[in-house]
Order: sequence, then structure tokens, then C-alpha cells
Amino acid sequence: MNQSSTRIADLKHHVGAVVTVRAWVTHLRSKGKVAFVVARDGTGVLQAVLVKSEVPEASWNAFAELTQEASVALTGEVRADARAPGGFEMGVQTLEVIGTSPNDYPIQPKEHGIDFLLDNRTFWLRSQRQVAIMRVRHELEQAVHDFFYARDFIRCDTPILTAAIGERAGLFSTDYFDEGTAYLAQTGQLYGEALAAAMGRIYTFGPTFRALDHRPLHELAGTDPATFQPDAASLAAWIRTQVGSTLPQVDRIDLYETRGCGVVLSWGAEEPVLPV
Repeated sequence: MNQSSTRIADLKHHVGAVVTVRAWVTHLRSKGKVAFVVARDGTGVLQAVLVKSEVPEASWNAFAELTQEASVALTGEVRADARAPGGFEMGVQTLEVIGTSPNDYPIQPKEHGIDFLLDNRTFWLRSQRQVAIMRVRHELEQAVHDFFYARDFIRCDTPILTAAIGERAGLFSTDYFDEGTAYLAQTGQLYGEALAAAMGRIYTFGPTFRALDHRPLHELAGTDPATFQPDAASLAAWIRTQVGSTLPQVDRIDLYETRGCGVVLSWGAEEPVLPV
């Protein structure tokens, strides 16, 4: 357990070398004296192959006890294989169980209803589609920040709880100690206008809350730029021009494990460029 470990995303730099990968098990299968472990570490997915005659008895027995989401240390030789998830696989020399996982792990490799998945959200986040969503969201948010930072805008955080109602009476209200009723923010625009009067170019970025029919979309991440352009039309034209050269930044997202999830990202007049 003292040896250093290699990230799955970095295996392409270690073809032919013996490395150790620490990861969580997602799938298991075996056929006679050959066994396969598919594992993820947050940076990628690795298929590891165990041949009974080539691993210690303890490693073969450890495989027999593995369950979904058990954490393991896999040591072996890295080899390129286009058929394997991520394009690389490992010929395992040793397998060590770091942490076990119960047999009744709730998210199994099968279809689940949305209510069940939301009730088990902490486990659902480990699935391929949810990982893809988080990666896309991260890259899009970073593109927004990079866009405004490069143009000398100042990011300003506005309150999530406000004393006044933004757009609709009585929406998302809560008692705020002994100060009366507070409301979840529907927009940071009002605060943004006051901040723009102080600093010129500013933008806000954070959660806003809307009354939408689709349950997961009640909370949104949004941005509100504010600047002293001559008029609204000039501001809109400026945003359209600037953003057109920035959004393709998302093309660098590595969705190594998400093919077939049924999502396609596109922007502007371009053809869909990022199938998921």
C-alpha cells in the first residue's frame, strides 16, 4: 500500500510499464480461469484482466469476493487495446481489496425510476451519465468565468436568501430567524445593477431558483452580466460577438465513459459537435 498509484487518465503514458491503479469496481465478470474487473477512479475507466495461472492465489480469491463499488488496488502491465473502455487495459499481477462494498448496493447496472435515483442521489452521482453531466457543467461554467475574466469583468456574489421577492409572490419562502420571511433568489440582477454602478463591468454567477415543472430544474446555475453599454441592443450585440468565439472551449471535455448516453451538445449554427 506504500507504492505510488497512477491515474487511469494517465495510463496512455505508461504503456508497457507496470503500475498500480486505485479505483472502484463497476462491473465484474469471469469465464473459467480468466476474470475481468472494470473499475473507475474519477478520471477514467479501466478494464483489468486476471488470469488464474498468472496471479497469486490470494489475488484470485480476492476477485471472487469483490462486489460493485468495492475499492481495489490493481497492479499490472498497461497495454493499449482499442476494444477496452478508455482504450487501455491492464494485465493484472496482483489485486488487493482496499475497502469492501455491501452486496445490496442500491444502484445496480439496470434501469431505475427517477424517484428512486433521486432518493439515492449520492450513489447515482457515480454513474456514467451523471459524471458526464458534471464534466460538461464544469467546463461550461469555467468557460463563462474565463470569458468574463479575459474582458476585465469582476465576479460578484449576490445573496441566495433575499428579503424581497424577485419575480413572483410567495415563491420559495422560508422563516429567517426572527427577522421575518426570506425568499430564495430568483435572480441576482437587482444586486448586479447596484454593483455595476460601483465597479462598471461586473457579472454574477450562482444558483437561482425558479418554479419549473421539471423537478431537477428548480435550481439553476445562471450568470447575469452588467455593464454600462450605451443601450440594450449594443450590449446584446457585444455578447453575441464575444460568446461565439468562446463556447467551443467545451470541445476539450473528455467524456471517455459516456458514449451512448443520448445527449448531444451544440452551439450557434454549428453541427452537433459533442455527442454524449
